[in-house]
Order: sequence, then structure tokens, then C-alpha cells
Amino acid sequence: MKIIVTDLTKFKNQGLVCLAGVNPDTGECIRPFLTHKDPRGSYIDFEDIKNFKIIPGSILEGDFKSKNPKKVPHSEDNLVSHINIIGNSSSEEFQQVLEDSSFDSIEDVRV
Repeated sequence: MKIIVTDLTKFKNQGLVCLAGVNPDTGECIRPFLTHKDPRGSYIDFEDIKNFKIIPGSILEGDFKSKNPKKVPHSEDNLVSHINIIGNSSSEEFQQVLEDSSFDSIEDVRV
């Protein structure tokens, strides 16, 4: 599955980054947790984000597996053993994935 990165949040003191993206085919939000260091999943290292030049709009591919059971509000959490960096989306693709995953109000959000 491919995702387009929409969010990167660096933790202040841990050298880790919370990354989220959207599957352009389904509109599903995916927040990957890497399992190569910890089978329960861990955030991505800030150094890896820098080294691989991952930015909003980057296209990543992986075998994302939903954490079971899905729990609100973190239903986007997915485990993945390896992520491939495919490249960057066009500005049109990035704009479209943002528009397709946006809501006008909290009442419109499907849980």
C-alpha cells in the first residue's frame, strides 16, 4: 500500500517522529509504527527522516497492518516492518489527498 505523507511531528526530547499519511486510493489515514526494533511498534527516528529526506508529500510504500483491535481515537495506527520511499507526490496529488481527507466540521468525521 502507498501513502502520501501529510504530517510529521518531532518529539521534543526523544529523537523520534510521529508520521502520518493518507492512502490516496482509499482516503484512509495511516500512522506507521516500525516493528524492526520493537514488535509492538515504535516511532520513526528523526535521523532516518532526515537521511531519507521524508517531507510532507513524500510517497511511502509498505505492508501496513492495522493494530488490533482498532481503538478510537488512534484507529490510524498500523504496524509495518519496512517502508520504501518511492519519491514525492506532485503538488496536485498532495493538494488532492489533503482535500479528500478534510472535513468541514467534527460532526462530519466518520469514526
